[in-house]
Amino acid sequence: MSSERKDGGATVGERRALETLSSLSEGSAAKLRRRLSGDLDDIVMMSLRKEPQRRYASVEQFAEDIRRHLEGLPVIARRDSWRYRAGKFVVRHKLGVAASALVLLAVAGGVGATIREARIADAHQRRSEQRFNDVRKLANSLMYEIHDSIDGLPGSTPARKLIVQRSIEYLDGLSREAAGDVSLQRELADAYERIGLVQGDPNGTNLGDIDGARDSFAKALSIREKLSTTSAQSADMLAVAASYREMCAFKARYLANIGSALQDCGEAVTRAEELYKAQPTSPSVQAELARAYDATGTVYGQGSTSGNAGDFYAALENHRKALDLVTALAAARPQDLDLSNWQGKVSLSTADDLFEIGEVSKAVPLYAQATGTFESLTKQSNKISYVDSLDLAYQRMGDMLLVAGHFEQAITYYRKTMDVCTQLVAADPKSMAYRTSLAASRTTYANALWRAGHVAEGIAFFKRGLAELAESRQQDARAEGLDTLTRLWMAGALEKQHDIGAALHNYSLVRDYYAGICQSDPKNVEDCLSLAGTLDRIGSIHIQQGLLDAALAEYNKALEITEPPSVGARPNLEALYTVVNVYFGLGKVYASMSRESAAREKKTELRNRSCSWFQKSYAAYRRIPEWIPITPNEFDSRDPTEIEKQLASCHLPRAGTNDLVTQ
Repeated sequence: MSSERKDGGATVGERRALETLSSLSEGSAAKLRRRLSGDLDDIVMMSLRKEPQRRYASVEQFAEDIRRHLEGLPVIARRDSWRYRAGKFVVRHKLGVAASALVLLAVAGGVGATIREARIADAHQRRSEQRFNDVRKLANSLMYEIHDSIDGLPGSTPARKLIVQRSIEYLDGLSREAAGDVSLQRELADAYERIGLVQGDPNGTNLGDIDGARDSFAKALSIREKLSTTSAQSADMLAVAASYREMCAFKARYLANIGSALQDCGEAVTRAEELYKAQPTSPSVQAELARAYDATGTVYGQGSTSGNAGDFYAALENHRKALDLVTALAAARPQDLDLSNWQGKVSLSTADDLFEIGEVSKAVPLYAQATGTFESLTKQSNKISYVDSLDLAYQRMGDMLLVAGHFEQAITYYRKTMDVCTQLVAADPKSMAYRTSLAASRTTYANALWRAGHVAEGIAFFKRGLAELAESRQQDARAEGLDTLTRLWMAGALEKQHDIGAALHNYSLVRDYYAGICQSDPKNVEDCLSLAGTLDRIGSIHIQQGLLDAALAEYNKALEITEPPSVGARPNLEALYTVVNVYFGLGKVYASMSRESAAREKKTELRNRSCSWFQKSYAAYRRIPEWIPITPNEFDSRDPTEIEKQLASCHLPRAGTNDLVTQ
């Protein structure tokens, strides 16, 4: 026994036997040892246990465990566990488990990558939203904080223009990214409207960017229209009314498109009135309805270089409605200077309407009252809008005195207007609106000068105003209308200076301008009547030149324009004054033809026609409530004594019928 030494629990003989066996089956003793360890050890040990109850119950059970071991199944001799069964399963299904493991790894990798990408996308979304909100905040800050902080500062126009340009860029970007965000759409519409007012406010100072303003107002209106179709909120409906009102005022002021402007004002009034019926005590609704009435009244009859519809009764009706609403708002907030300023401006407009329908005595106190209001406001604040209102009041006071024939007194107010505009331009020389207003003030001042007898000085101011307009390079209807008005009044001064050739040249330019407007927009009654007034002046010059056929042609064109609005219970006052002049001019033409005719019968016929026109002229004159020497559009009125003199030569009574008594 001593010679058979044990090594590692096995005798030398056993070890040699194992080595021999393994070399035959497994290739090495170590492999065989690993193979026999585990389940076989447990099977052998269970079969050799001393306790019967712990041994296999039968040979069949023992054989079954060996079979299960050989097939790689769990055996009953081994203690059962989840890890043991899993190990057996893996050994039996090596390829399937390996493939499943690979699939599982791939799925796990994909899920991991997806989660990572989702986290990255979420981070990008948060950064995008943050950027969007930053841009949104910046755009609002530019227009509502930074711009307002420099608005009105001397020399701020270039900076304001840059702010507007950057704001538009930001807003356009936001509008493309947030079509479904209702609150943002409201903000965008408000901002576009605000930018439009900065670019081309029809009722205040602006940058003179007319094309840009038109685009901004259109964007605001488009957004608000879409919102109003899906929203039942009164604020959205009120905003649509405001957009139509702004478009109306803009078209009338800068595009001279009176017909389209009236349509927009009609929409504004209709929508505001509907809201007023539902919310009659709402200050915001009251204010918007007042603005709509005010804008409509302005288009119907407000005198300007851009024309109007020429219905001053409709203008008065709308301005009175606006004045009632604004007066109530101002009474409720007496400390609000802006409301006082607005009330004064509507009072001015109402006075203009009264003046235009011939009720001058009622207009005068309103003019004086508004002027006092603005003088008081400018003492309390140097706000630009108050200064502009005072400038307008001085202008209106000058106009009223001019048409009444008080030329020297008119010069005083026009000089005040010119001084105010000069100060504004000096403070902000790059403001196109200020420069245009200064040119306008020079024109009205020059008109009063030459009528007061200072003809050469007046012509010099006219030329200076034309030069300033040319330097401004403004292409809108207001600037073009002002250029035309300057030439019209300068032609009158040249006539008085007996420079007939130069006068006729300027009258011809004026005629062509007004003829183009009247043809493209017949609803622009003011400019059409200015065309008729210009034709009357040209016809008068042709009579002096002996060009009677040419004069007759001009007067007949003027007659087609002036007769329709001069008839009826509510005639256009300018049309009445103009038709008086045209009838008188036709009488002069036929009187001259009668004198030149050699045939007695023809001479008598022409003389009778001449007297008929003189009588028509007098009859039209008699319909004017309060005659003034200068027409509302500032043409020379026909002196009634001249008409009476011609009627006397015809042996006709001044207020007689059309029956003629020939010489």
